[in-house]
Amino acid sequence: MVRHWAAEGGLLLFFTACFILPFLNFVRYMPLQDWWSDAPVVLAIGLAALFTLKRGGEGFALPAASLVLLLLTMLLAASNGLLLDNAKGSSQAVGSLLAMLLLSLWLDNRIDLPLQRICLLLAGAVLLGNGLQIVLGLIQALDLARWCRGWVLFDYNEPTTVMGNLAQRNQYAQYLSWGLPAACYLHAQDRLRTGLCVALVAMLAVMITWSGARLPLAYGLGICLVSWFWLRRAGADSVLRRMATALALSVLLLALVQLFNRELVWLLNWIGLPVHTFSGSERILDAGFGARRRIEWTKAWQVFVEHPWLGVGLGRYAAQSVWLEVFAGLPKAPENWLFTQCHNLVFQLLAETGGLGAAIAVGGLLACLLPFFGKGRQSAENLLLLLLAMMMLTHSMFEFPLWYLPFLAMLTTVCTLGPAPRWRLRTPIGLLRWSCIAGGMLMVAHVVSGAMIFQRFVQYSAPSRSAEENVRRVDYIGKVGVDPLWAKSADLVLGNYLMPDRKHLDLTLPFYEKLARDQPYVAVLLRLSLCRALAGREQGARDALAQAIANYPDEAPKLVFTLQAWQEPEISPLKAMALRAAQAYQEHGANTDAGRMAAVMTVAAPVTRSTLF
Repeated sequence: MVRHWAAEGGLLLFFTACFILPFLNFVRYMPLQDWWSDAPVVLAIGLAALFTLKRGGEGFALPAASLVLLLLTMLLAASNGLLLDNAKGSSQAVGSLLAMLLLSLWLDNRIDLPLQRICLLLAGAVLLGNGLQIVLGLIQALDLARWCRGWVLFDYNEPTTVMGNLAQRNQYAQYLSWGLPAACYLHAQDRLRTGLCVALVAMLAVMITWSGARLPLAYGLGICLVSWFWLRRAGADSVLRRMATALALSVLLLALVQLFNRELVWLLNWIGLPVHTFSGSERILDAGFGARRRIEWTKAWQVFVEHPWLGVGLGRYAAQSVWLEVFAGLPKAPENWLFTQCHNLVFQLLAETGGLGAAIAVGGLLACLLPFFGKGRQSAENLLLLLLAMMMLTHSMFEFPLWYLPFLAMLTTVCTLGPAPRWRLRTPIGLLRWSCIAGGMLMVAHVVSGAMIFQRFVQYSAPSRSAEENVRRVDYIGKVGVDPLWAKSADLVLGNYLMPDRKHLDLTLPFYEKLARDQPYVAVLLRLSLCRALAGREQGARDALAQAIANYPDEAPKLVFTLQAWQEPEISPLKAMALRAAQAYQEHGANTDAGRMAAVMTVAAPVTRSTLF
């Protein structure tokens, strides 16, 4: 009995570290905004990996999820490291896949609790995390976050935006949407009283609505369709019927709150609560109903067509997107940030991993998820797991949640716990066991050392006034950058210390050429443009500045101001370009879509093509 309780307690702590703590992260500083969101997941999996396989065991279990992760990791490590010259750029993604491989092996080999007990713990952890995020969302909706001394995130431009500490409304809405099947599952298992279940679902529906996210409308439809299929296959199961009924009522309540949000807000204002929120249904046509996403999908498809087998390399879509925004002749829907992702999982995989990587990833997902629909597998536990996967994958068609470790860990958990095939391999496990232990120790060491590195990088993000101190900092950043897992962040921080300079072009020009291939932010593109100009590469300099203006049109006036400090004659054409874009931007309205469009069209090729959709 004690051992049973210890196993359940340990698993609950693991779920807490993976699915609650990461979403409470309030320490979001450049260039590592999400480091403390990923660190608890890495630490939890690292500790679990120490105990993945039992000493003296005869063989081990290999779930389908582990096999898929192993194949994908091997392909991407080999292709990026050996063929695409992208070993450092791909290290974080490959490391994440290895962590998920350890997670899958641990769940299948060391967690011997019944699936029902595991799902009860998982649902409980999800609801606990949701409850904390509801409180944070209410603080934001009431415009109290600014008084919380940084413990609660808020948007300076729109301080009442409801996003919890996930910092993105769509991520927040998806996380809270997990709570709907979790609450209904616990209620169906008589672990959550009706009154408390109704109250929780009502608060979830309100906060999901107030986030302004539109995808919960699709989640609701998916919940209804999957639940209907489950009932058709296993309608005699009383627990399943209770869960499906509760889910139907939850979706109905969510729909009603979405439709009548204006009336709800009016009522709250009438009683004195300063709530000013919009529902997803009210925002359904915002941003041209996803016009920029369709442009990014078209770019990703073009990248895939040009690199069909292995893709352009992990993490390299951003540079392709920035270049295509200027020169591809695509329609324009200008925004003012870097699209590191094309906002669609399939297109992103095609662009960065090619047909081979996408086939393994998508085929693996199908192999893990299709067995849920097999006859006789329509249990309440499988319904809970499949609904979680459905929401993550639906979101992945329009965003990129799986690039964050907590979401990827949840999908790995679902795929491992589900009814997908698994094999028992009768083979000596000594080497594998010690490999898992070594991997776990490296992950723990990465988090422990990373806490100090994170603090240093935030502190070093701006140079000091002391030249001697700056030399010491550059030396430290360079040493940290030797670690592939820190290389990209180190390069970005180091860029603040390597200013364009004619005397050191042999150092700064190749540095910014490389940095722009991986992280083409506006400052990087501007410095690359200056380096190219000083090196006598006028057309290359103009191309880099055009990419900066086209992808960051709101920065055009700042570019003019920055370039004014340069008196070299080679910089004059760049000054003229930036001034022309800034004037168009101001004439058509600063911080408006018209102003952004005007600035972009001063440097972009004329529109000659349409999007895929």
